[in-house]
Amino acid sequence: MKHFTLKLFLLIACLCGATSMWAEDWSINFVGLVTADKTGVTISTTDVVTISNTTLGTCSYNNNISLDPKFVLQTGTNWLLRTGNSGLYQFNSSNRSFGLRDCKKNQIITIVATGDPNPQTNVTLKSSSNGIYVYTVNEDGHVKFTPARYLYFKSISIEDPAASTAAYSIKYVDESGNTLKENKTYEDGVGVVPAVYDADKEPIYSDDGTIKYSYYSDDAASKTIAADGSTVVTVVFHAIGKYNYSVKNNFGDIISSGSAFADETVNVYWSKYVNNEGKWFSTASPYGIVISEATDYVVNYTTEEDIAYFFESENLKKSRSAAATNTGTSYSGGYSPRHYAQSYWYTDLLQPGTYKISVPYQNNNSGTTEFEIRLGDDEGNYDEKVIANWTGTGKTSATLEATITIPEGDGKSVYIYNNTDWNSNCYMDYVIIQRTGNIAVTDISSVEYRTYITPFDVDFSKTEALTAYVVESASRGESGIQYTEVTAVPANTPVILHGAEGTHNIYESAYSGETITNVLKTGPVTVSDDNYGTIFVLNTGANGVGFYLLNNGKTLSEGKCYLEIPKNGTDDGAKFIGFHVGDATAIDSVRQMDNNDAAIYNMAGQRVMVPTKGLYIVNGKKVFIK
Repeated sequence: MKHFTLKLFLLIACLCGATSMWAEDWSINFVGLVTADKTGVTISTTDVVTISNTTLGTCSYNNNISLDPKFVLQTGTNWLLRTGNSGLYQFNSSNRSFGLRDCKKNQIITIVATGDPNPQTNVTLKSSSNGIYVYTVNEDGHVKFTPARYLYFKSISIEDPAASTAAYSIKYVDESGNTLKENKTYEDGVGVVPAVYDADKEPIYSDDGTIKYSYYSDDAASKTIAADGSTVVTVVFHAIGKYNYSVKNNFGDIISSGSAFADETVNVYWSKYVNNEGKWFSTASPYGIVISEATDYVVNYTTEEDIAYFFESENLKKSRSAAATNTGTSYSGGYSPRHYAQSYWYTDLLQPGTYKISVPYQNNNSGTTEFEIRLGDDEGNYDEKVIANWTGTGKTSATLEATITIPEGDGKSVYIYNNTDWNSNCYMDYVIIQRTGNIAVTDISSVEYRTYITPFDVDFSKTEALTAYVVESASRGESGIQYTEVTAVPANTPVILHGAEGTHNIYESAYSGETITNVLKTGPVTVSDDNYGTIFVLNTGANGVGFYLLNNGKTLSEGKCYLEIPKNGTDDGAKFIGFHVGDATAIDSVRQMDNNDAAIYNMAGQRVMVPTKGLYIVNGKKVFIK
């Protein structure tokens, strides 16, 4: 592809006044137009043209020096002309368009830029290499390009097809000069360096569909097209599979494997952290190796890490980004995405709890970068409230850290927001989120009871003034509700909590106990004719605290708990089943109660007119009659 470098040299020479070897219709050179940096290019809308539904107009700089009217910029957008070897610079918050008026079919457009001009209408890419993009105009008319932000345009030129053209051939051979497939013939201008297109470099396949030969080199840059059609460009391919390589970790996971050529190298990267059987491990090995021979390499992960979540930054969801490649020991996996100004990256949903978040970063700008942590959903919608913020010093690498709390509910995504106007050269490595082990249960009311579903493994013994129960069984008979106090439960266990009114912190602790018998269920559930009379929810009412029947047509939402107690014929119409934890009050007879007319219920929630010996619910309290 050296001929593209030659063409760049020739183009720049042309722009500087040298005589071109091809006929040039039109050109514009943005390099050197201004002497003061950041001189603005303003858009005049007095002479506009619509290209593919976009309005573009003639432009000037310093408000009075007009550029060639053939070149037009999208109206209402911001561009800069910068000094030195920079050129025209697009710095809007998203892609913006430029165009060329009144082009002719088969004209050649050559653009020298630091990135892809991104053609939109009426052109076809002919070749691209080393910052030179060559297009062919499809039909008479205007053309439009829509480049991404942060690109510099150095020059644009338009050429008519050469007056004199001739054919040239592409010959496909292996490293020994053996012909691999039939020659292909192209036509271009006499005296022009012949082009080798991407299609000429495609691999050559075996009959079974596997790659047999891969492109190696060509000699086009050393040739020009002769008028007699005798020019032959030799494209060399070589056979694959010169050596094999395999990279694994000590858990047996394959990181990378394959085969490559003896004169090539392969870069293999791996993460600093890996999950094995639910546990996170880290490695002290460098994050990558260069493979240049047959290799069987093992990456040892030995140190166990307390990590709740780990995200390679390039795998995070994002608003806008450019995937910059940064190799070396300072980057996990070898890649660190570029974190643009006024953009954000965000995680998957995190469950309720308190977390410590750590983000290694590198700030390549001279100025500082302001980072913010916000919460939001997993659809790209973040809250306005700033949970934490950092300042990343210019020209430094560091680790940003903060403590965040995900409130009770359906979970939240964590957003890392770059709240800086101009700093766009900041790179994030990876994100580690460690649970600090607690979440606040905030709605224990004056009734002192509630149901709750644990978001993670919980140790209730660390929580003062709060007791947890599971329900072993529930029936309409004399046994009623049989409950058991628990000090630890696994994640997603529905429990009944009993404690003083207010807020209580519960703490994470890995559960290693036996399986718990628990008939409490979790919503959602809807009462219909099929299950009416069997769904009971914890509540307080005329009979005190207990499980009350949920009416027909009602829906219990997700995150709520209930009991499903089948009808047994004893009292299919029961609407209340008593529940009260703590010591029962012992009394000699029901007549000794303060309120002689109080309603009395057995443990199945059935009203009793003349109680005998046993446990009963009276005025919402559990009493024992001797």
